[in-house]
Amino acid sequence: MFKSPGILIVDPIPFSGKMNNLFEPFWMILMVSGDIGNYYRHQLEVRYNLKLVKPVWGSHVSVISGETIFKTNYDMIVSSTKDYLKKNNNASINDLYLHLLDKKLVTIEELANWETIKNKFHKKEIHFNYDISPRTNGKHWWLKVISEDFENIREECGYTRTPYWSFHLTLGTPLPIHSEHSLYIYNNYTKFNWTH
Repeated sequence: MFKSPGILIVDPIPFSGKMNNLFEPFWMILMVSGDIGNYYRHQLEVRYNLKLVKPVWGSHVSVISGETIFKTNYDMIVSSTKDYLKKNNNASINDLYLHLLDKKLVTIEELANWETIKNKFHKKEIHFNYDISPRTNGKHWWLKVISEDFENIREECGYTRTPYWSFHLTLGTPLPIHSEHSLYIYNNYTKFNWTH
């Protein structure tokens, strides 16, 4: 395991693509130096001739992602978010949250709680440990991450200590032309019990 620092970002804006297609509310990620992701993507290209598409948020670890402690179903919140951002290209995140409040998809207490979380954790530096062996399911590539700090943050924010998808540093997805090759590598990992 190696140790690295990162900066927590609450409500991250994607680096590439359109915000109205990619932004999802109530997320917290740890932005990590691009060197880590670039290094491992390069190693996968050299070793397996596999090219990955960089994540739209850059190298990151998702701390809170696609989960909700809100009363409303998260899918309804995301759907309303996408619709609102398509119609309001220049809307701020605060405008979006006021829209969700107006549509009664979140309560004033839930927004106040999220604002408290944002004020406490946004741009805070956190260290984490990561495994040096890339992992895959054939469609996504990542590095396993361990961090008691992430677990403590999630618990303090009202979430379970561990997310549905374990903590991981996202490396990317294969270029469409390399999708079958990525699955081939994964199948060999599985078939021959290679460490991944």
